[in-house]
Amino acid sequence: MRAYGQNGAQMEPFIFQTEITARDKDHVRDPPQEGMFVYGIYIWGCTWEKTTGELQDLAPRHGPTPLPIIHIICIPASEKQIVTEPTRYETFSCPVYPTRVSPREPVFLMDVRHDSIPPSRWSLRGLAATIRPF
Repeated sequence: MRAYGQNGAQMEPFIFQTEITARDKDHVRDPPQEGMFVYGIYIWGCTWEKTTGELQDLAPRHGPTPLPIIHIICIPASEKQIVTEPTRYETFSCPVYPTRVSPREPVFLMDVRHDSIPPSRWSLRGLAATIRPF
């Protein structure tokens, strides 16, 4: 994503660093120290296990699964290497579209945790997220 300053000069590109939390919208009282909380994103092609915080297979012909609150932080692309720390799990970059009916360019890419499962599995399942449940 590119941003432009007031004088029209191109600014440094930025990215979204995301984290799917275990919190529900009813348990949030205060805003985060940095970034924002987003609620109301639905995931297609798999389900989200709230207790373990992992992706799981979904039965065929099943609708979307609502995700818990997502913490989003916007950072410059040059700082991504500094911000990301070595973690013990891998992530899959899941595209988030406005709707399922007419997917265009994704609004942003959401990092979804997947322990010991190759990311190609979720790609073949058509894992995607939408802002609306249809």
